[in-house]
Amino acid sequence: MNTKRIQKFVMVMITAVGLLLLTLLPLGIWRSNVQAQEIKAEEVKSVTATFTVNSTTDAVDNNPGDGVCSTSTNICTLRAAIQETNALAGDDTITLPIGTYTLTIAGKNEEGAATGDLDIDDNLIINGSNANDTIIDGNSLDRVFDIRNPHNVVFTSMTIQNGRADDTSIFHFGGGAIRGGGNLSLNSVVLKNNMAVNNNVGGAILIFSSTMGTTLTIIDSTIRDNTASASGGAIDHNLTRPTTSIIIKNSTISGNNAYRGGAISSSEGSISLENTQFVNNSASLYGGAIESFYGSISLKNTQFIDNSAGSFGGALRLYSISNGEIIDTVFRQNTASHGGGIHSAGENNSLAITRTNLISNTATSSWGGGLYMTGLTSTLSIADSTFSQNSSESSGGAIGLYAPGPTFGVIGLSTTINNSSFIENNAQSGGGALIQSVGTSVSINNSSFISNTADNGGAMHSTSDGMTGSAEG
Repeated sequence: MNTKRIQKFVMVMITAVGLLLLTLLPLGIWRSNVQAQEIKAEEVKSVTATFTVNSTTDAVDNNPGDGVCSTSTNICTLRAAIQETNALAGDDTITLPIGTYTLTIAGKNEEGAATGDLDIDDNLIINGSNANDTIIDGNSLDRVFDIRNPHNVVFTSMTIQNGRADDTSIFHFGGGAIRGGGNLSLNSVVLKNNMAVNNNVGGAILIFSSTMGTTLTIIDSTIRDNTASASGGAIDHNLTRPTTSIIIKNSTISGNNAYRGGAISSSEGSISLENTQFVNNSASLYGGAIESFYGSISLKNTQFIDNSAGSFGGALRLYSISNGEIIDTVFRQNTASHGGGIHSAGENNSLAITRTNLISNTATSSWGGGLYMTGLTSTLSIADSTFSQNSSESSGGAIGLYAPGPTFGVIGLSTTINNSSFIENNAQSGGGALIQSVGTSVSINNSSFISNTADNGGAMHSTSDGMTGSAEG
């Protein structure tokens, strides 16, 4: 009896264990499959794709996301390649051989690169052969590239031309060649004949990002003959987050035009320029080459030649710049009504000019042929620099210093000039080399003033008693 009971109990236990195994085994297999799928998905995310375009035709991809750049006629176009990279995860690369890639599919307000501009929605590198032979032509249909989200995008060795941004929204965007939503790099690129119309900004480039710390880097490139009806004939980032940085090296920016900031308009960001030329840029209002507000600017080994503004700052117009430095730079033959070379205004300005030459700049109706600085709680330092043959139709052939609405006894603008030369500058009224107003102080040391002319004060004219130091000439 006991033996039978034991045998029965053992059979029940065996049956129970079997049922449990049958239940858990599929679950384990399912979990293994899920884990395998997750691993596979992670592997897919890390894979980068490279597409080589083989046709200059403008046509859409046949099946975006299948990993094959192919149109309905089995060719790989630039538009199709971008659609594939948008659909695939990971950092991708597109190679553009020699040729002219002209956009021909019209359309607006479509964000999948199927019509109009080429919408980029992923990290991407686009490599051309060289700027002379790889050309992307917007055909004035739309802007050329629209970087939709804060992605990192690099363009190398190509020309981007004939883009046209004419957004009619109340925000008036722009960016004729590129509207950038993230970090953007251009290396050996030419941007030419692009425009932003209908009160849009950024004739060639608009930096438009929701991300702090966005950077535009331009190296060994040329940006020429672009226009904006509002600001930033070449580059604009007035509509973006603070701390945006513009870095330009070994480049030429010429023949650009805008209402403000003929070449560059920047607000609440930083500008860093090195070994770069700004030639023949113009603005109807101010900042023939550059206007910059509430940020910082650093210029090294840079040239500003033949730039012009209708009002302030033939080359530079700076406003409330907390940290401005100009080193080993040349300003030559720039023109504006106020501050032919440089105009700096606002509060809490700080501008340091070192080993820099301002030559033959002209203020056509107001102060400061070379430099006109106005400001409260502001400082200007000039060292080892030369001001030569600058002129003003009013006062301050080389430099005009003015503190607007100062409180008597309070210095609004403090200036130091060390080891510098002022030669053959001219003013029609006062201060052939320099004029200062009440509320400014000037300390001059080891500097020379030679052959400067004016009706009042051939070298210097002061409406205050805030001038100290030693000078020769």
